[in-house]
Amino acid sequence: MNGFTISLDIDDTLAATMQRVLYVLSKRTGKRFGLGQITGWDLAQSLPLNQCQVQKLFRYVWSEGNWMHIRAMERGMKAHVDELSQLGSVSIVTSSGADQVPWKMKWLEHHGIELPLTVVPLGWTKEMLRHSVYIDDRPETIVRAVDLGKVGLLYDRPWNRECVAGTRVHSLAEAIETIKNVQIENKMVIRAKK
Repeated sequence: MNGFTISLDIDDTLAATMQRVLYVLSKRTGKRFGLGQITGWDLAQSLPLNQCQVQKLFRYVWSEGNWMHIRAMERGMKAHVDELSQLGSVSIVTSSGADQVPWKMKWLEHHGIELPLTVVPLGWTKEMLRHSVYIDDRPETIVRAVDLGKVGLLYDRPWNRECVAGTRVHSLAEAIETIKNVQIENKMVIRAKK
């Protein structure tokens, strides 16, 4: 194992959380909502919901009995996470509320991923954690990570298409190949080959 510490986002990088949120919203309203409608990270700007309603919807989706309906983002996810673990120390990371954490841990266990879930402390953002590589779908996380000299791998989603920071990846397999080309010197990330 080399000197990488890898932050891997659980929502919409491992778990198809947004797809489940849109499915539940469609069922509740009788209107059809799809991923293509999500144009930014702030769902209240893309959907007929306010911020409080968005938070309640995410809490519902990640609650007891509901977390089991959230699919894995891609086939072979466990094998990819295992391969990432051979490249460095992997942390599955979430910045969600504490009420969602037990169910996210059960989701990981259900999918055979035996890594702990790291919860971003209140008042922090993910890139404040001491990781050298970030795999995330949130553009702001990738922008800030890259600004700090870290490797940012932006997991391609409709709501981050305008982001030009970091390296865009379309799968965990692609992220793994990109990480294999990252050079580290004195525990600092030097560069990621494009």
